[in-house]
Amino acid sequence: MTITEGFITPVPNANPNALGKQEVPIAPISCWNIGFVTSVIAFPSSLDEERLKKAFATAASFWPVVCGRFVKSSTPGFPEFAISLTESPIPFSTQTTTDEYPFPNKNVIQESLGSYAPPLKDDFFVPGADSAQLAVRLSTLANGNSVLGVNWGHVLGDAATFSRFLEDVSLFYNMGRFADLGDDMPTFAPHVTIPPANEKTLKEFHLDLLEPVSVEQAFKGYADGTTSGQFFTVRLTRKEIAHITASRTAGEHCSDGDMLSGWWIGVLERAGRRVDRAVQTINYRSWHQGDRAFPRNLPTLVANVAQMREIPIPPPTQGQKPTIRARAVARAIRGGMQELKNDRDIMLKWLGNAAFEIGRASHEGKTFCLVPRPGGVVINSNMRYDWAIKFGQPGANYHTDVCLNNFLRVFLANAAPGQEAAPAGERDVELAFRVEWGPAAEAVQKVIDEDRGRWATSEPAPEDESAAEAPIRTFSMNSVPARSPWGE
Repeated sequence: MTITEGFITPVPNANPNALGKQEVPIAPISCWNIGFVTSVIAFPSSLDEERLKKAFATAASFWPVVCGRFVKSSTPGFPEFAISLTESPIPFSTQTTTDEYPFPNKNVIQESLGSYAPPLKDDFFVPGADSAQLAVRLSTLANGNSVLGVNWGHVLGDAATFSRFLEDVSLFYNMGRFADLGDDMPTFAPHVTIPPANEKTLKEFHLDLLEPVSVEQAFKGYADGTTSGQFFTVRLTRKEIAHITASRTAGEHCSDGDMLSGWWIGVLERAGRRVDRAVQTINYRSWHQGDRAFPRNLPTLVANVAQMREIPIPPPTQGQKPTIRARAVARAIRGGMQELKNDRDIMLKWLGNAAFEIGRASHEGKTFCLVPRPGGVVINSNMRYDWAIKFGQPGANYHTDVCLNNFLRVFLANAAPGQEAAPAGERDVELAFRVEWGPAAEAVQKVIDEDRGRWATSEPAPEDESAAEAPIRTFSMNSVPARSPWGE
């Protein structure tokens, strides 16, 4: 297997929101400097290489930051860091492999993406380094099918932004010069207007996961978090999900994702793990629309517009049934999110703490590490979106990596054979996480097997609520994402 290295020369900037600009400012809350997001999409057919390169080049003209460089800003009055719009070539590589499929299975989360994911340079997170924030690789399998791997520096924006970029590449691949982004034109500023954090705010919304650490500490933390635990992939059918959500009452505002998070935390608890807090990742692009602190362009902003909130989890009550426990936890999680959605002042204080901590870390040449501490878990649910962008092909499977101890990732599962045309709402859902090796992992597997065995012999129905649950404040949910691929 030989990898051939090359470049894609971008088309000059054609985005009216960036014309005449030398730099795009990075708001302190968006300066996620060392992370990256990797996408590997496997197709049931082949992509045309030259057409693909032209599509990336054209999309880059509307997304000029992908050809830029992470720098310290040279513009007075701007945030400390920026993306310099250098119109640099995009690293592009190809390879031909002897594999019939890139991975041993079709799970979304893979332990390793191997050579199918193009690397970024080791110094991509260093301001001033001449390092690309985007890299592309097209692989050809033994059967002639194509695999597209793309690596995206997190400082460019969150996973929703990255996915939207790939959708635009797909649009240009399929329609060429007839493609029209229209109202979906990417924007680059402003971000949310966040008041300075004060001592009270920093104490009230403190999140230990955002405490600045050295880059070396962060890399070690992530390495330990991916090697010190057993990797679990739980693919739930819609009928199994119906068992988990059966105790949701009429008019309940907890989503399926909330209920799955509640079930997962309950599994850890029944396996002997104490969970007293959950850090929920929240995409807030569509929140507080019309408020002057939240700009109208937020739904199309090329930036990190997601943040983490720590939510207390009420202790389980004695004899509490599994789905009743899942509902109690789901209500707590939903309540923590809705408090932000319903109160812009609380929302801005929460964002103020995050902006201070992330901005301080970047200023000091440090970063943060999202490996959960004892008693805590992290939840990142993406089940509302189909990340398998098809580039005009009859189907596609999406893959990514990184799975940490006590860190839940949720995705729509790749379609099973014969289900490629099924609507997203009928697809299975995949949960991926790690649990410490040994008795803890064995206990988790036992609890999951018991639940699935019980579901297999019964129909979804609410469980007996004889065991009282702690009162949880709930909130109404009444907004719709402004733009589904970027949305909430």
